Amino acid sequence: MALISNIGLGSGLDITSLVNQLVAAERAGPDLILNRREARANAQISAIGKVKSAFASLQTAVDKLRTGNVFEARKASSDATDRIGVSISAGQSPALGSFDLEVESLAAAQKLQSDPTLVTDGEAALATGTLSFSVDGDSFDVVVGADTTIYDLASSINQSSGGKVQAAVVNGDDGFSLSLTSGITGSAGEISISQTVGTGLEAFTFDPNSPQPGTLSESTPASDAVFYIDGVKRTSSSNSINDAISGLDLTLKQAELGVTVKLTVSEDSSSASGAVQGFVTAYNNVLKTLDDVSAYDPEANTAQALNGDIFVRSARSQLRSYIGGALNAANEAGVNLAINTQVDGTLTFNATTFSQNLAANPSAVKSLYSGEDAALTQNLSSYLGDVLANDGVLTQRNDALTRSLDLVAKDRETLERRLESIEERYRKQFIALDSLVAQLNSTSQFLAQQLQGLASSNS
Repeated sequence: MALISNIGLGSGLDITSLVNQLVAAERAGPDLILNRREARANAQISAIGKVKSAFASLQTAVDKLRTGNVFEARKASSDATDRIGVSISAGQSPALGSFDLEVESLAAAQKLQSDPTLVTDGEAALATGTLSFSVDGDSFDVVVGADTTIYDLASSINQSSGGKVQAAVVNGDDGFSLSLTSGITGSAGEISISQTVGTGLEAFTFDPNSPQPGTLSESTPASDAVFYIDGVKRTSSSNSINDAISGLDLTLKQAELGVTVKLTVSEDSSSASGAVQGFVTAYNNVLKTLDDVSAYDPEANTAQALNGDIFVRSARSQLRSYIGGALNAANEAGVNLAINTQVDGTLTFNATTFSQNLAANPSAVKSLYSGEDAALTQNLSSYLGDVLANDGVLTQRNDALTRSLDLVAKDRETLERRLESIEERYRKQFIALDSLVAQLNSTSQFLAQQLQGLASSNS
């Protein structure tokens, strides 16, 4: 609000300062109340957010157990990993059991070499023409132009083959040899090369069906892997096989007839154990979060945002009740869940005991953890779903607190309007006072002048 330039001229008072102090005094009480309301709402929103996050993590852990997938986990092993490697195929759960494998031969990539005596100068130009390659059903051409050396030819093959053929030059005592290796193992990677344009490049051609003298020689033939699974023969163009045994990926590393490697598929209790540990950790974190947001410090006489909150008290009670019910159900079924409760309500988990119990009685242990009627997760899943629902208690509490912040903002606007009115009133009053004082001062000066005049006349 603009100041009037002659404020205080009549009275000598600092009217602006007085008005500001009076308005500040009017603001102090309501502002303190609004600040407290705002701080409390924000603290409760933050606390509700922490609780919701902890409950969501627990729900994730419960769902992981409830689906039962972790109890279907498998692990595969080989008793000779230097000969055959094995792993579970992604997303698969192969049947439990074992297989005897014997490898007769490994898949090999074909390798061709030119006669080094035919190219004795690595910088000499080769004959011109076009070499046509065929590998695994694909074809590509390599043009040999003027001034093309054997090194240039190798580079052109690498650029044109798309990885189907790898070319290199070997510099030997007798000359320079072009070395070609198929990029595909097995018989499917067999290379065929012919000169389709020009002449004089016969040294770099190869007919796999009828090899000719003066052409490339085959130093390593293309061959498929041959192996036996429980006596059943299987061939493969690759040493990595993912369709020989359902759910398993095999890697053949060494071949030797008469040597049998045993592959075993067994249950992987570590997956289920990890899921149970994750549940226990998430459950304990919920209890800790509830304690943190509702704590009271008697020495500092301070309380956290949800101290005394009815939901916090109810949640603690409900969670402990569900765990107690699950442990009772397990005892009645004669199953040890390997979960124990502490004095403060938190849980501990013994992974060793769990794995032993799971191995001894897998169906009973699994039935208590997973499935629609699982004692440990059924009620917890339903409760957590209700609490975390879009219309659940935590969402409703958060929405109510957000609305309370909106009310604080509106109350601040109302307060500002009221203070503006009060400030205007104070200014008008002080201006009127200043004007009255100015008039009284003027009258006083006039009377003083008159009295002085009378005194002069009498004397």
